Amino acid sequence: MMRIVLPVVLVFALVAVAPKRWAQAQLPVQKVKAAKSATALVVLNQGKARAFGSAFCIDPAGVFVTNAHVAKAAKATGEIRLVVDPGETTMKELTAKVLLTNEDADLALLAAYGAKELPALELADSDALFDTMQITAFGYPFGGAL
Repeated sequence: MMRIVLPVVLVFALVAVAPKRWAQAQLPVQKVKAAKSATALVVLNQGKARAFGSAFCIDPAGVFVTNAHVAKAAKATGEIRLVVDPGETTMKELTAKVLLTNEDADLALLAAYGAKELPALELADSDALFDTMQITAFGYPFGGAL
């Protein structure tokens, strides 16, 4: 009987406590909207095919950070398009160029032409992160299948 009671008690404890903890851990809606608005779909035309990636605006003047392997693919095609707010009424398409790459860190900086007052992510201190900390990820892992 004890073998059955203990798991049942643990399940009830999790059901009672977990939703409260999950609710406390959620990001405020405004932060989610701001982060989503600062996230761009990267579109690379490669002949008849297209490749996709994600980039994040880190400066309102149009500086974006993406992966170096995305920037490397862009150098082969010569054209980088950034789609901000894809599928939304506020959608913008921008052309960008590669400013800087660091292949060891797999990071690249892009500059969007003609960008003005774009929503930008607030950078934070990665030393403040810890194992098991809840995080929220943004991006376009399915590319053009929006």
